[in-house]
Amino acid sequence: MRSLHHITHAPRVIIFGMVLMVIVVTSCSTSTPVLNTSTATPTSPFGFGKGPTPPTTPTRTPSIVRSPLPAFSDWRVAYMGVDNRIHAVTLDGKTDVAGATLPFGPAGTPPNLGGGIENPGFGPDGRTLAYVTDQGFIIMNVASNQIPQIIVNHNSDPDTLQWAPDGHSLVLFEIPNGFFLAHINDGSIVPTPGNPFLDPAFQGNASLDVWFNDTEVLFTRLGGTSNQTRYQYYAFNVTSGKSRLIAAIPIPTPSPPYGVEASVLPNRANILYFFTSIQGDSITPTVSLFDIGSSTNIPLPNLTKLNTPEALGLQNFRWRPGTQIAALCTGSPVNHNLKDWLVDPANDKVTPLPSIGFPVGWSPDGKTLILSSDRISEKGGGPYTITALTFQNDGSMTQTVLTTTAMNFNFIGFVRTATP
Repeated sequence: MRSLHHITHAPRVIIFGMVLMVIVVTSCSTSTPVLNTSTATPTSPFGFGKGPTPPTTPTRTPSIVRSPLPAFSDWRVAYMGVDNRIHAVTLDGKTDVAGATLPFGPAGTPPNLGGGIENPGFGPDGRTLAYVTDQGFIIMNVASNQIPQIIVNHNSDPDTLQWAPDGHSLVLFEIPNGFFLAHINDGSIVPTPGNPFLDPAFQGNASLDVWFNDTEVLFTRLGGTSNQTRYQYYAFNVTSGKSRLIAAIPIPTPSPPYGVEASVLPNRANILYFFTSIQGDSITPTVSLFDIGSSTNIPLPNLTKLNTPEALGLQNFRWRPGTQIAALCTGSPVNHNLKDWLVDPANDKVTPLPSIGFPVGWSPDGKTLILSSDRISEKGGGPYTITALTFQNDGSMTQTVLTTTAMNFNFIGFVRTATP
């Protein structure tokens, strides 16, 4: 799924997925844990003999494969290979299996080898994949012998997709068309009651964030005709079509240009937000925690130290399941200053991680962080390198390269095709 909106001279919003499982997490410290680099070589269908060296020029084959992924009950990392098939690789990098070709259009048509799919994401069951193509919206069961796929020719490209907590539907977000629900049982897409974007008060940039509860999704906006000095969170009820204001975060003056980024914590009681200086503006970079219940701001001086102009903001927030702790990165490979971190906003604690790449997801048990060589997915992009950083019980970490040949997506998600 599209997880980050790039906005020049305007607010930027990072979007995060739902926390699915509860785990016991070790405490966050300021010391760097011991890192072990795994020597496991991923089993690859592309004939690599030793190590994770990618081919010089990946070759894409136009053949369509209908075979599903085999049955496995452990969570694995899913990616799209150079063969346009969905792959699932174990977190130790030792087993890589391929499934069906990811379809780009009506059944029987060859995939668009140059790209053309975006916003991918697995539902809570780990086997139902949804994504948008140039020809429609696709829901696909990667574990079925029949590989049923529902292709819906929707009238526009959704800005964002989010799975509902029960896994039976997705919410689609479009400006100015409003919200839609896509039902996975038949692929129907129906508009929700109400459209907040018909109200002049909601004019301006808006972005879908996360599910707030079982019936409400959060969306954000800055500006509009009524209040130009607040970064606002609204909860939209997909059943009733009604919106309610959840938070109004004060924005420094003068008005942007500067970066405004925010993330709702998994407890849904706090919002982590910060302002990033861009293009030499006079805004002082800060990081704060906003308490939704009391509408108060809590400055976070230790996290603020990470938010330098050279760091390009705090990037790729990924919340660790069952905790209020996030992985993120600062800097960029281009500037040779990319760094990875664990942050605990409630206690203003920062723990450095090995500098590997851009955080893109956590395993559902919260033990393994997945990082990619690129920040966002790109049509026709790749090859991307995907790396697993596994946290051991003794506090050490093991780094394993899972693949160097992911295409189109820097990461699709976690998949499993059988119930444990």
